Amino acid sequence: MEILTPPQALVQQFQQLVAPLFNSMETHLKANVSLKATRDALLPRLISGKLAVDALDIRFPPGMAPTV
Repeated sequence: MEILTPPQALVQQFQQLVAPLFNSMETHLKANVSLKATRDALLPRLISGKLAVDALDIRFPPGMAPTV
């Protein structure tokens, strides 16, 4: 049975093209895990009132400006 394989030069070109994409994906996945852990640690404290946010200077982006 014949198995077709791409030329080594083409494989190397592909690897050079997709390596930054995979590195970026890995970085974003790790950041996402860290953000989820931070959310899970902070959210119960925020809801229970153990962590006060009254003194924080929170600035919303223009699209999220609170309506009065």
